[in-house]
Amino acid sequence: STQRYMGTVETVVLLPCHPRSMEAFPQQQLYDNVVNQVTNTFNSPFTQMGINKTKEVVQTNLARIISVEKMKVYFDVNNSYVVNKIKAVLFPFLYSGPWRREVNHQGEYGGAESKFASPRGDVHAPDLYLPAMAFVTYVIALSFAVGVGNRFTPETISGTASKATATILLEVFTIRTGFYLLDVRNASFLDLVSYCGYKFVGLVVTILAAVMFGGLAYYIALLYTGVMMGWFSLKTLQRFLAHTMAAQMGVANSSESRRLYFMYAIAALQMPIFFFLGPPSDTY
Repeated sequence: STQRYMGTVETVVLLPCHPRSMEAFPQQQLYDNVVNQVTNTFNSPFTQMGINKTKEVVQTNLARIISVEKMKVYFDVNNSYVVNKIKAVLFPFLYSGPWRREVNHQGEYGGAESKFASPRGDVHAPDLYLPAMAFVTYVIALSFAVGVGNRFTPETISGTASKATATILLEVFTIRTGFYLLDVRNASFLDLVSYCGYKFVGLVVTILAAVMFGGLAYYIALLYTGVMMGWFSLKTLQRFLAHTMAAQMGVANSSESRRLYFMYAIAALQMPIFFFLGPPSDTY
């Protein structure tokens, strides 16, 4: 079209624009903004300084209560163990029979605390490598899911990590208190942290289902992973309670019943925890 102003001629060229490209651009821009925000947050000097300070404080305090030798066995894993452990968490029904720990015949780590084989040689052994990796993946995945809902802020990462950490510690404290009252003394703190931390594997699956396939897929994944984590908790806790029951054959049946009820309560608690730590409703 041509317009005339004060003796001058101005030509305006109108170019056609495809409507689908206009719709796709904001969505792509949204994903790019989320990725950039998450990347910039992790790479910022303040975030790195906070991570280094937290690492220093954690290492200092852990060194006072946990020896390095005891920690080594929890990270003695290989690729085969990680794959089989993920299968045990997500598909526990594939493992029939009792979940017994393998006895350590080689004495690699020595001492009374190491009478069982390390995770490298026993799929039912607790480890801290997989829970730690799953925890980091969970924090990143949930932050991305929040960003897709256009609600991401730099505090999202720290808030997600703090919420998840507090939930796991509260669960461990609940189990430890219940075990103490029920006279179950053969479960260490790190063992319980490991077993409770495996739930982040299922939580990552639920978040990916919510972001990629929407609400229906999220609820299906939530129901499945919550039930499977309850099953997994039932199998692992049953081992601790079985050892105590075998050592106290003369105890009344009421004590055994209370231990079983507590074990089922912890298994049933997994579904509410999954829902509590899941993505916000506006992300699916």
